Amino acid sequence: MRQKLCEEYYQLDSYARQKDFIMNNVREMKPKAQILSSQRHHKVSRGYYLPCSGERKRVCANFFCKTLDLKIRAIQTFFEIHSDSLAVGSPVDGRGRNEECTQTQTEECTQTQTSSLAVELNEAAH
Repeated sequence: MRQKLCEEYYQLDSYARQKDFIMNNVREMKPKAQILSSQRHHKVSRGYYLPCSGERKRVCANFFCKTLDLKIRAIQTFFEIHSDSLAVGSPVDGRGRNEECTQTQTEECTQTQTSSLAVELNEAAH
């Protein structure tokens, strides 16, 4: 059963669909009790659910992560970053969309560095 869930999760293929699966199966809620003397203030509690026989069964975070071969920190970070934008559908994947470092700029930079090195070597040889 767990193996099948893991296979289905990775057969979703796209990053956005996998994040949608996580968003649909992890619920954030206010903690039932807050311990004021604690060093770590628990601001949010998360419930983890997995589909089982047509129903959603609540499981512990460790069971959820190990079933889907995920790290708990990845889920925590996702919810921390996107806590204000958890509407319908997952946020747009911003990986690889940094315009400051494009392939063309990298090639130009490499060519400039190579030219500079050639000039320095040429000067050092004379």
